Amino acid sequence: DDENARLKSELAVHSKTVLDLEEAKQENERLRRLLNYAGSIGEFNTVTARVSAKSTGVWFEVFTINAGRNKGIDIDMPVICADGLVGVVTEVGATWCKVTSIIDSTMAVPIMVERTRDGCMLRGVLDATKKTNTMELYYLPSDRSDLIPGDTVITSGVGGVYPKGIKVGVVTEVMTSTGSGVNAIVTPSVDFQHIEEVMVIIGEGGEG
Repeated sequence: DDENARLKSELAVHSKTVLDLEEAKQENERLRRLLNYAGSIGEFNTVTARVSAKSTGVWFEVFTINAGRNKGIDIDMPVICADGLVGVVTEVGATWCKVTSIIDSTMAVPIMVERTRDGCMLRGVLDATKKTNTMELYYLPSDRSDLIPGDTVITSGVGGVYPKGIKVGVVTEVMTSTGSGVNAIVTPSVDFQHIEEVMVIIGEGGEG
């Protein structure tokens, strides 16, 4: 019985080691993708951080990460992950900060249609009544007949918060009537149900 108990204990330790190794492997892969994406959009000084808390519900609408002023982070700094734009820093502490995602109804992002270079604005719609991660595209130039489902939208660089060229999402529906002012529906490129690590852009390359 003692031998059996010892073997079970060793097996449990071994199983946990295998799980830990797999978890580390997956995390390394996520971080590699994150670094590769950050490098592809330009020369920026960045801080990598992990999610430590999030708002209730399925969406990462507002969440906290484990880096703050101690890493040079300040309010209005953009946040990305390996799939594109996540949001912006809206509150900062010594060792943490809160990020509000672009899908939140308080958020608006200056964007452009990558293919046509048309500038417009994207707004989140997620709130207490609208439980969706899709976003609404506004202010497209009046001759917008060229916008089609499948078009990629990226940050335009206008406004000074988000650097130009970060992937934001894909047009999934073009509105035929603009009575509401909405030109199209965009699905974000980021999976806002699963965010583990992010990068905060704290400045352009060469800056402090």
